[in-house]
Amino acid sequence: MSSKKIINCILCESDQEISVVFSKKLNCNNREYLAEVVQCKSCGFVFDNTEIEEKDLSEFISSSYYKSKKIGSDIDNRFKRHFANRAKSHIKLITQNFPFNFPGKALDIGCGAGIFLNNLKQLGWSTFGIEPSDEHYCYAKNILNLNVTNSLFQDYVLSSMNEKIDLIYMSHVFDDLPNITNVIQSLKHILSPSGMVFIEVPNFLRANSLDINDEDFIENKYYFTPETIKLLLVNNGFVVDYMGVYEPIYFNTLYHYFISPIKYIKRIFMKKQMGSHIRIICSVA
Repeated sequence: MSSKKIINCILCESDQEISVVFSKKLNCNNREYLAEVVQCKSCGFVFDNTEIEEKDLSEFISSSYYKSKKIGSDIDNRFKRHFANRAKSHIKLITQNFPFNFPGKALDIGCGAGIFLNNLKQLGWSTFGIEPSDEHYCYAKNILNLNVTNSLFQDYVLSSMNEKIDLIYMSHVFDDLPNITNVIQSLKHILSPSGMVFIEVPNFLRANSLDINDEDFIENKYYFTPETIKLLLVNNGFVVDYMGVYEPIYFNTLYHYFISPIKYIKRIFMKKQMGSHIRIICSVA
C-alpha cells in the first residue's frame, strides 16, 4: 500500500513513515472526503488521518450519525434491549472492580439515549451525561429525565465542573474523540482520587476494515488493540486496573437466539486477544 509522512505518531511520537491501512471516499454533511486510516510503522498504532472540516463533522455527529446506521438508528424496543443488556454487563464488571464511593458521582461521555445512566441512577448514583446527538439527548433528557447536556466532549468545559467524578464511563466513545492525549488529561483533572474510568472500544485485531460502516469511518479517530490502548493510558499517567477482551453474545432479536449456540462454541475456542471488544478499568497512577 502507499505511504506518507506525518509529523508525529500520537502514541509513540515517532516521525517514521506510516502505511495506509484503508481508504475510501465518504460523504459527510453533503461533502465528499477521502477517509484514510493509517498505521505507524514504529509502534503499530492505527489511527484516522482524514481531514474533515470541523463544522461538517460536528453537524454530522449531532444530526446524521445515528440516522446513518442500518441497525440501531431508532430508539425502538430492539435498541432499548441492546443497550439495557450492555448496561447490565458493564455495571456488573464495574461493581466487581470499584473499590470506594459506590455509589458515587458518575459521568457518561457520549451517553446516547441515557440507558446506562438511567440504570446507574436507579442504583443510587448521582449521574450526568454528555451527548452530541440531538435525538438521543432529547430522549435522555425528556423521556428518562436525566441530567444531560447536548454537546460534543471537546466543546464542553469540563474544568467548570465543581465536583470531582467517581466514575467516568465511555462505551464506544474513547476511540472517537479527537486530540486523545488532551482528553486523557481532562479525565485526570475531573476524576476523584479514588475514581475510575471505564472504557469499551472495538478491538482492531478482530476488525475487518471492509466491514466498518461509513458513518463509523467518518467519526472514528483511533483503532485500538489491547497493547496500544494500554500503552496510551500508561504513558499518560493511568494505571490499568482491569483489561479484558470480550466477545458479546446478543439476544435482541429472534435471529440472535437462533445463532447464539454457535457463537458460544466459537467463543470457547477463540484466541484470548481476538474478542471483538476491549474493556478497561483504569485509575490515575
